[in-house]
Amino acid sequence: MVWVIKRLTVRRAPLALLVCMVLHATQMVPLSVEDLTKEAELIVRATVRETTCLRDATGLLRTRVTLDVRDAWKGQEITSPLNVMLVGGTLGERRVVAVGQATYRPGEETVLFLRHNSSGEWVTLGLAQGKFEVWQDSVTGQKYARNLFLGQGATATPNAALQRAGGTSPLSLEELQRKAGGGLK
Repeated sequence: MVWVIKRLTVRRAPLALLVCMVLHATQMVPLSVEDLTKEAELIVRATVRETTCLRDATGLLRTRVTLDVRDAWKGQEITSPLNVMLVGGTLGERRVVAVGQATYRPGEETVLFLRHNSSGEWVTLGLAQGKFEVWQDSVTGQKYARNLFLGQGATATPNAALQRAGGTSPLSLEELQRKAGGGLK
């Protein structure tokens, strides 16, 4: 679902915030790492270099995420930079939000499960499910990965769907790599 948000007056802002909060309740079925791996054409570990919002030929706002690839875990060998396209973005006073879409920050270390869209562009598989944020434990120094459902550890609310997907415990970066096939194929 894509929402276009134009400049808001102060009087309308609270209503718009309430509408956005209600509409943001997108339902997704959690995908396991094995499911993501099977569907992905390419799995990479990369750092976000930059994000650029642009208007495509149809007038739709899109965001190009430029990545510096560190490793390819599945698919063809990729040289940096690698571009991933997202629906939505902010350009001037216009903002388009695709609910459930992954978000990217420059400098962020990620593991991405990607596939080509009908235009031949790389896109994140399963919306935000195909993007894992890599983080480092400040005490042990070990690196972990998490997405919307997987690798959440004690902060996740356990339910049957999350347990089937394997998302109720911390996910080390090494374990994610092992589950994703381990290396370039």
